[in-house]
Amino acid sequence: MTARQAAILADPNRKPSKAELNRQARAKREAAKAKRDAQQEALRQYITDKGSTIKTPEQREKGRQEYLARKASQPRKQDYNAPPWPQSLDALRSECGEHGELVASHAVAIAARGWACDRLTVDGLIQPGNASRNPAAIVRTSLDLHLCQLWQDAGAAGHWVKYGNPALRDLSPASRQEALLVVEETIAEWEAAGSPGLNHAALYAAYRYLCGHVWTGQLAHFARCIDAPPELIEAGLAEPIKLKEGTE
Repeated sequence: MTARQAAILADPNRKPSKAELNRQARAKREAAKAKRDAQQEALRQYITDKGSTIKTPEQREKGRQEYLARKASQPRKQDYNAPPWPQSLDALRSECGEHGELVASHAVAIAARGWACDRLTVDGLIQPGNASRNPAAIVRTSLDLHLCQLWQDAGAAGHWVKYGNPALRDLSPASRQEALLVVEETIAEWEAAGSPGLNHAALYAAYRYLCGHVWTGQLAHFARCIDAPPELIEAGLAEPIKLKEGTE
């Protein structure tokens, strides 16, 4: 190579010749081919090694049956605890002591109100209620009056009382009779529709509402009442349950 050729090659602004471009492209193709060959060889080796451990359908079925037999022979864990709250309306009546009818009526009224009245969905939309005999506003008011009366008669101040809602006794005789009729008609419609909404969540809400009145000392303790959460006791919002003599 002459000095002139060396100077031309050393020039940073020089454009590569066609032959040089061809050589560079060929080198890239060869490097890519070598990489593909190495990957294919690694894949072939993996398949070869894996092939020695692949089981036939008969072997897989035999292994499955052996696994099931081992599981069946093992003792079942006994750490499952049934939910502490009653799981049906009849259980609410029978397992909540003297408050059984109260909490069952509460659960029915709440479920019927949720079915009959307009309500917000999780998307923030209003879902129309299902009541057909009476307007939803009348149904809601009548059932709220009914609920307030239930808890007042039991000697407890429900949140309806806390927020200043009147009870049925605060109405005139004619209005009280009309409200009771709306309650009866709505619950009858709700039952005819299959008692929708009376699921485990609704039963638990009614049961927990009753327990809350026991925790605050407004109602007497019953055997299936759960203990108040420690944070409520620490905050002074509930009292530890003190069983009387002879109370189970």
